[in-house]
Amino acid sequence: MILLFEGLDKSGKSTLIKNFQDLSGIPIFKNPIKPTKKMFDRGFVNGTYFGAYQTAIASHQDIIFDRSHITEIAYAKVKRGYTPETKFWLNWEELHKHIVVLVYVDTPIETIKERFKTDKEEYVKEREIAAIEEAYSKYTDKTKLSVIFIEGQHDRQRMLSQLVIQLQNLGLWTSMRNR
Repeated sequence: MILLFEGLDKSGKSTLIKNFQDLSGIPIFKNPIKPTKKMFDRGFVNGTYFGAYQTAIASHQDIIFDRSHITEIAYAKVKRGYTPETKFWLNWEELHKHIVVLVYVDTPIETIKERFKTDKEEYVKEREIAAIEEAYSKYTDKTKLSVIFIEGQHDRQRMLSQLVIQLQNLGLWTSMRNR
């Protein structure tokens, strides 16, 4: 099983991933390279994630992705000025929907803005937040993957409980615990 964790910066993804990894023992993949514009032009993101996903599938190993190809689809127009092609990924998701789950940490915009102020981070500008959230929303409406929505404004234990319950509802938590 592949879990793709997504959501706006400051949504609570990293906290949820860490807590779930502590509970499940599933390894985490986080793209270690900050790609340049030239790398995007050459399909770097598609190639990186496609290769990582195919390796995980071939190894029959559960893995958590801290961000995925969906990040680029949501952020590219706002942060890099282009709109990535989604047809390839929607086709790939259709083929792998039985083993790939999208976990979207959905946090109110006002909470995200407050977290940016508290942490004194400025990668995402306040005026960009709504556009990125809209891009995520459009993608989650199109995807064929199972989508789990986690309420990111809650404390870490409540977020973890939401995730475990929803994985149980999909029939995935029991099989993971038996490994």
